[in-house]
Amino acid sequence: MSDDASPSGAVVERWRLFTAVVPPESVRIAIAETMGRLRTGSVFTGARLAWVQPAGVHITLVFLGDTPPAHVPDVSDALRQAAARHAPFKIAISGVGIFPSPRSPRAISMSVIKDVEALQNLYRDVAPAMRRLGFAVEQRDFTPHVTLARIKDRSGLAALRDLVHSHRLARTEPFEVTSVTLYRSRLKPTGAEYEVLAEAALGRHQ
Repeated sequence: MSDDASPSGAVVERWRLFTAVVPPESVRIAIAETMGRLRTGSVFTGARLAWVQPAGVHITLVFLGDTPPAHVPDVSDALRQAAARHAPFKIAISGVGIFPSPRSPRAISMSVIKDVEALQNLYRDVAPAMRRLGFAVEQRDFTPHVTLARIKDRSGLAALRDLVHSHRLARTEPFEVTSVTLYRSRLKPTGAEYEVLAEAALGRHQ
């Protein structure tokens, strides 16, 4: 979207938006416990990591970026319409790894298992809906994951790989995905803070 200024020349406020699937509290607690063990172990690796706030863990569906607040109602409506075409489904979070790969380390993450295809189908509906609104959503394969920490550089990378590998069997209980959340992200020195702007319920209940 390209509304950088109003007709008067004033800069238009922009919000950093994304859509995501949010695990229930019990799953977030389990992920937070895994994060705690990793964070303790990472002290001995020398790695420079930026940890996600445990309460904010999520599976990003589509990142929208800087958006004028006036467009939020249209985004919310399009998200609700897309979500309503999909039945609820079950997934689980399993296995700590380095995303996207150990050779190209950007983050420590956990993978999504169970009905991954249903989640990918949901993405394939939401992404085009956002493109039709003018968002530059890239054409790419969707690899769902939960980011635990962002890797700042390659310091202590070998030891970090060993630490991550030792948590490869970590796993949460399965949970049902019943909605998609539209978030506003505020970047702060203490980490990103998320504000819920809309909830889009999945439809076609079985």
